[in-house]
Amino acid sequence: MKNMSKWKLLLNAAMAAILSVNAALAVAADNPKIDLAQQKIVMDDADALFNSGKHELALDKIEDYLLENSDSAAAWEKSCVWNLQASIEVSSKAATATSTALEISGTSSSDMPPIKVNTVADALLAKAEYSCQRFVELAPNNPEAHFYLSNVFIAKQWYVHAFWQIAKGLEFDADAAKKLAATTVAVKLNPAETELVKPINYAEIVTAAKNNRYYLLDKIGDSKVNIEVKLPSEYVDAQNNFLSTAVPASELTFVALSAAIDKAPKVAAGYYNRALYGLQNYSSTNVENDFFKVIELAPKWFAGYSGLAAYYIQSKNYKQARSLLEQANALNSNDATTNFNADLLKMFDESVLAYTIEELVKIKDAVAVNEDNLRSFDETLANMAGYIRRDPTSAELYEAYADVYAQSKGQYYRDNAAKYYQQALQLGGNTDRLNTKLAKVTIAGNTSGLH
Repeated sequence: MKNMSKWKLLLNAAMAAILSVNAALAVAADNPKIDLAQQKIVMDDADALFNSGKHELALDKIEDYLLENSDSAAAWEKSCVWNLQASIEVSSKAATATSTALEISGTSSSDMPPIKVNTVADALLAKAEYSCQRFVELAPNNPEAHFYLSNVFIAKQWYVHAFWQIAKGLEFDADAAKKLAATTVAVKLNPAETELVKPINYAEIVTAAKNNRYYLLDKIGDSKVNIEVKLPSEYVDAQNNFLSTAVPASELTFVALSAAIDKAPKVAAGYYNRALYGLQNYSSTNVENDFFKVIELAPKWFAGYSGLAAYYIQSKNYKQARSLLEQANALNSNDATTNFNADLLKMFDESVLAYTIEELVKIKDAVAVNEDNLRSFDETLANMAGYIRRDPTSAELYEAYADVYAQSKGQYYRDNAAKYYQQALQLGGNTDRLNTKLAKVTIAGNTSGLH
């Protein structure tokens, strides 16, 4: 039941998304490959089928059209939205059925055997992702394209990707809002014809995206939630150095993998396999030390650095992960796992971390004007996502957090500022700047700067 609110949120966002037609048509108007008159006929027919409840037939019509018109942004938009909605509905029904079964049987979810992945919902979600990606490619300056794709990533529980897409969509918010604010929007259907199309409720869609943003920050800041790190998938043959091989599932136990290390303690692959086993089974036992051993025994093998980086991302130690990914990439720039995780942290830095620091700067400015704002900030922290928990290893984040408290004249808050400035120093922040700030909030003899 805990996921039902998420699905409801997504369903509302998807339903709002269906309101959009004219933005994609405006993009298509600049695409000479698309016969807009024919496109309108197909879109209208598909809408009629969908609105009459014939969802599969509507999607079939869109997919048939896309076979010969693969550059139609309008068609990809509908495929994106309708497949996403269908996936959400299937998942919601499955969740309801599971809840009902639990109530009837009188058992808890922890007593139930693992539920198999809903392949129907997954297939629909995969279609939605591909369609939304194509819509973004064809309409990169359309905010809705990014918002729709963010909803797909929310459904996949790819929270950082989702937040990044919302951030991209909101970059175009102001310009798009001006264009869509008129009572009617002229869309050229062909050189000789112009149709007046009622604009979408753009403000409603932006509000839904912003609400999703706060939901995502709550997830990203949750210590029990892992962001969408990509884990290495292939075990290696400990007897033949680093050659990939299929390892029988029956041999993939901690005891068996440890025995392999005992037989060949100087072979890096044995430690790598045991570390990978721990990663894939969310067990921290020996994982970090095993990857250290891999790097020690095979310092030019990228997989040790990449695997340890994945472990640190799981542990929310993003600072260490960034450094290790750089080392892995220097040794092998073509590894898919390394590149995915490097891109993930880049998205994180550009959206989640940047937005969080912007939030704290705004709060700092508000406190500088009226210190009562600091008390409100301090009292509500327990009910918020937790700014620092979004990246516990960011010196910049600790510094921005300390800056809020440093605006106070009260020593209690200034002591808090000093504590966070010290943590920023420990994380490798700018020594001169932080010690200058630290000196301003510290009573002589009470706290000393770190160098």
